[in-house]
Amino acid sequence: MKSEPELRIHLFGPLQIMRRGRALTLPPSRAARSLLAWLLLRPGKQHARAALLGVFWPDMPEAAARRALTQALWQIRRIVPDLVQADRAAIAIAPDTAVFVDALAFRELLRPCQPPEIAPERLRQAVELAARGELLEGFYDDWIFPEREQLREQYLNALEQLAQSEKQDGRYQQALAAVSQINRTDPLRESAWQERMRLHAALGQPETALQQYERYRRILAEELDARPQPETDALAQAIARQTGQTAAPFVPAPDAPAGAPAFTAATLPLVGRAAERDALLRQITAVPHRQGGIIFISGEAGAGKSRLLQEAAEAAAWRGVQPAWGYAQDQAAAPPFGPLIQALSAALSPLRIQQIHRLLPELWLAAAAPLLPEITAVLPNLAPPPALPPDQEPLRQLEALARLTLALGEIAPQLIILEDLHWADRRTLDALAYLGRRLTGSRTLLLGSFRGEDAQENEDVWRGLQTIEAAGLRLHLRLPPLAADSVAELVRQGLNLPQIAPRFSQRLYRQCGGNPFHVLETLRALRDNGLLYRDEQGGWHTPYDQATDDYAELPIPAASEQVIRQRLERLSPAARLTAQTAALIGREVDFLLLETAVPLETRDTLAALGALAQRQFLQETAVGYQFSHDQIRHTLLADLPPDLARELHGRIAAALEQYQPGQTEQLAWHYAAAENAAKAIQYSQAAAAQARQNHALQTALDHLNQAIRFRPPDDLLYELVAQREELHNALARRESQADDLAQMDKLARTPPRQIETRLRRARWHMEQSRFDAARREAAAAKEIAEQIGDTAAIGQAEMALYDAVYTQSGDIAAARAHLERARARFRAAGDDRAEADTWVAEARLLRGGSDYQQASAILQDALRQREAAGDLPAQEYIHWQLGTIGMERGNVEQADEHFRRALELAQTIGHRYREAVIHVNWGNLLWMQGKFPRTLEHYREALHILAETGQRRAEAQILANLASMQCALLGDYETSAANANKSLAYYREVGDEVGIG
Repeated sequence: MKSEPELRIHLFGPLQIMRRGRALTLPPSRAARSLLAWLLLRPGKQHARAALLGVFWPDMPEAAARRALTQALWQIRRIVPDLVQADRAAIAIAPDTAVFVDALAFRELLRPCQPPEIAPERLRQAVELAARGELLEGFYDDWIFPEREQLREQYLNALEQLAQSEKQDGRYQQALAAVSQINRTDPLRESAWQERMRLHAALGQPETALQQYERYRRILAEELDARPQPETDALAQAIARQTGQTAAPFVPAPDAPAGAPAFTAATLPLVGRAAERDALLRQITAVPHRQGGIIFISGEAGAGKSRLLQEAAEAAAWRGVQPAWGYAQDQAAAPPFGPLIQALSAALSPLRIQQIHRLLPELWLAAAAPLLPEITAVLPNLAPPPALPPDQEPLRQLEALARLTLALGEIAPQLIILEDLHWADRRTLDALAYLGRRLTGSRTLLLGSFRGEDAQENEDVWRGLQTIEAAGLRLHLRLPPLAADSVAELVRQGLNLPQIAPRFSQRLYRQCGGNPFHVLETLRALRDNGLLYRDEQGGWHTPYDQATDDYAELPIPAASEQVIRQRLERLSPAARLTAQTAALIGREVDFLLLETAVPLETRDTLAALGALAQRQFLQETAVGYQFSHDQIRHTLLADLPPDLARELHGRIAAALEQYQPGQTEQLAWHYAAAENAAKAIQYSQAAAAQARQNHALQTALDHLNQAIRFRPPDDLLYELVAQREELHNALARRESQADDLAQMDKLARTPPRQIETRLRRARWHMEQSRFDAARREAAAAKEIAEQIGDTAAIGQAEMALYDAVYTQSGDIAAARAHLERARARFRAAGDDRAEADTWVAEARLLRGGSDYQQASAILQDALRQREAAGDLPAQEYIHWQLGTIGMERGNVEQADEHFRRALELAQTIGHRYREAVIHVNWGNLLWMQGKFPRTLEHYREALHILAETGQRRAEAQILANLASMQCALLGDYETSAANANKSLAYYREVGDEVGIG
């Protein structure tokens, strides 16, 4: 262990030289002390004497300056003899001297290291060193001032980073201590005061947070005659709303343009949801302490789900938990994983991608990259992941998204907010179910909101949400309608009344049923219709104030859609057309896209957008607009005339081609809605290919059906139907697959297509155990292929015949004959991979016939070929087969080596299910050797993988085997019973009588 240097020199605060814990006398002259400090801050360098004369004695004659330098060196050496070395030309700190210098140690501790950029412990050590005071207190030499300022800024930045780190770990008091030190060191640093306000709010001290705001406001006024920045004012306003006030007495009201409407939900305190907010804050506060998971928030449209989520996101940010948003879309063009990808894209800054690159193997980044182009923008040299069996590719993609999400949480606690899950696509729900098994014990919390009734109307969505909930939520918040007193408070806050207006509020409550969106929309409608107006003193009135008992005279529609329609009717034709175009584009509206698509002059479009924003139909974003509530958008869509809808869809599609040509799903949807057949076919086919690449098979099927609906030419129609048949096969929809095959038969007018159709028919028959029919179709395909001399197709037909013969009869000799003929054809066609597949299939035959020696020899030959080709998936499979053969032959050494290599390769290519299978096989091998503890290790690892990936049937099978082993061999009856009961619970759940037995 390296010992501490005996000599320690402190440059922070007053200069101090220590040896073995005892303070030494300082050099007597100011020049000697200054020279020593200057040299210490520049270790490892030789400094010319002439240069030192210019720094320390610039006004002296050279001879006198040289004598002064010599005198200063003599004084230093009397105190620390071996520290400085000098010759006639240069002076330096002796390179072999063991000395600790606090300023140098400070700089070294702050050198970047990832992830995170600077480890918290290094930050704590650094700020502790610099806390003694500024560099060389009491020294005023010219050279010191830039050094002092640089170190001071580094110290303040280190404190800020430490505060963020402590906050992200949930250590709010420690974070507050760091920020308070910044306030003391630099009282005018506004970012530190903002952070101090956030931390007090996070600690449940909003009043103290506002006092800090007032304290900073006074400092600015007294020192600079200035005011806080608008961001600081906005923060104070947000904290004031937490206290139930629209503002504290000293917090300025938010600026509003002349004529701006009232009743902006985002600027009002959260009313009637205190219990739900507190429950969310407890969960968010626990995220840094690895209590992640999934929370559902459900309620009717307009119940305030988005407003509650905004409050949660703001509170999370104050606590160092980083929020990111995603929204499910209600369009047929919604991309796979839409809301999750949107949220992850927002969280994946270039810095985060670089940090995750340090945490994860490149395989997982490469597997996620097709969904997240941000990754390849930062890491352009990522190699694509090796191909897996088609049924395993979707699982690897889910695993990649899970690992990416967990890695984000390792760098900084995350809050992922996904809204409108009642519109979620199947792949999003699959991903959430997969993530739900992994987020427990992580620093990532996922909030998902949905409308319960809308979700139940979609069987797939409801089943998906129930699956996620059954796996275990941290919380499910169901938002009921607001109570009458909460509606009264919402009205008071919305109108900024000094007290509640009971009769007016009760009328709104009776008609709006406690729906906050309906209440606020009604207030806007009453104002727009002149039934709610202000007098000169700013008070609100209705025409019925003097005569009414209960405001029954106020015309208030019973449904929020009716209120929205009333407000929309008051728009100008240009504003309504702009709103209709925006509604077709989606929830979020790019300005360039909208401006190009809407059939108006730019000047008129801008005026219309201004009116829509002022009336709170739209809200501005960084690049465009978004609807203030989705009910507004849906009301516009419901009332849109079909002819106008077709025209606008066409204009939007043309604008998309100009500005966002990569949005194939959107282009397909808009051109289909515009009934532009050629473009709809083109983009639907492209969208299907993209969805298939992302393993969203149902989405791909929807796009293909859309393309086929437009009746393309027969050649293209055959291609589309063939692609659809592949999807129906993958989804095991045999009747639909049969219809596709019949249509392919009619369209297959060339021999290659006739061969393809016959081979697919053979596959279809095999899937249903119709072996004779499969052989007839394969033989017919072979005959056509022989007629046209298609060598590769003959090989494919022989493989189909092998499969049918062996599966039906187990006739090894006949099956081998087909394999040998297939191999010869593939070799002639130059298809190395297909040739290797024939060897592997033959080895499987031989193994089934217990001819292990020949099977092993064939597999070894195939392995060498696949190693030369760099085919990792094939190598992994062959090693696994060789390991299994070794186990069955009792060749422990062979089995152990091949299982080890197969496991390494499975991990390299991301084949998680095979990882679990290999662990089970390896465990069985060890069990045969009587190595029970190691057997249990492999079984547990397999169970861990299967639990993470949701392979419940395989998990139940292994639990049953494990229970039997623990009971019979280890006598561990308690653990055995627990595992048996877990297995039995699954089999009962799915009604598997064999498993139960």
